Amino acid sequence: MSEQLNTSFRPRKFSQLIGQDRITSRIRESLKQRSSASWLFSGESGSGKTTLGRIMAVSFNCVHQKEFGEPCRDCYKNRFSFDYHEVNASKDSGKERMEKIIADANIYPKHGSNCKTYLLDEFQRLSDSTQDMLLKLLEDSPKTTKWILCTSEPDEVIRAIWRRVKSYGLEPLKEDDIRKLIRVVLKFTGDSEDKCSPVKLTESLLENGITSSGFVVKAIESRLSGASYEEAAVVEFSSTFNPKALLHAVLKGDWNDTRKELGSATKEDARAIRRNLAAYLSVTLIESENLDDNTGAVAKAIEKLTDAAGENSIVLARVRASCFELCRIFKKNSR
Repeated sequence: MSEQLNTSFRPRKFSQLIGQDRITSRIRESLKQRSSASWLFSGESGSGKTTLGRIMAVSFNCVHQKEFGEPCRDCYKNRFSFDYHEVNASKDSGKERMEKIIADANIYPKHGSNCKTYLLDEFQRLSDSTQDMLLKLLEDSPKTTKWILCTSEPDEVIRAIWRRVKSYGLEPLKEDDIRKLIRVVLKFTGDSEDKCSPVKLTESLLENGITSSGFVVKAIESRLSGASYEEAAVVEFSSTFNPKALLHAVLKGDWNDTRKELGSATKEDARAIRRNLAAYLSVTLIESENLDDNTGAVAKAIEKLTDAAGENSIVLARVRASCFELCRIFKKNSR
């Protein structure tokens, strides 16, 4: 594939978003009551926050759509011809840089635009002082200025921001949604289900706790490129985190080393850590002859790892707690 599937397949209308009908309905209903100026979308990586934000940004300016959230193809394709500013806060997180970007926020939108729209992606990367700087703008900007904030770590967004925005949390895809998405993507690529079985790939994805649309599409691309279903359903770590070093520290029962290794992990790594650690420990539990009376305790720790759910920060906190318990068990058995 010459173009990454996640880019070429990206939805451009509400109706093309799978598994988010409840949120898009709430957005439309909210706009019928009154036009909010500031919005915040949260959800795990790949859940579609930025995609939803882009659709909204274009919809604020598209005069051809029959219903909000259904902008025409030309307006979406040429969205940057509008007074639209998309900022990746992971790259432009400095306060001075942000001041320059939003300097014209109170100025009437340029000719040909109904609204001046700012989409701030990875909003959690902005420092508290930079977020503070945006408070007055979020609350007192002209009706023609719209703010769309996207974050995968809502706990890193200061409380004062939440009071000034309409917030929506994107939902994990259900099993039927994942199968539907796979079939829609296969129709888009022109590939048959024999090459990528929706049932088999969905099973592998759910076993690994993958429920976000972006990662599902990435898995489809991997499968179509020749990966096995198990390989396609693997999500890579987003940082320099070393899972082998963590496993080694846990099995030694060394909490200091374990804590050090966990310190290098980001919240985005939480689910991958959970999956890798639980899988390796399950094999260790089956093959080990020395766990004795603590076998049940190890099994419970593995179960906690497997069941850990919620925002990435919550998952990572539960992983830390499970690792502490496992270190205690393995240290006792090494004596």
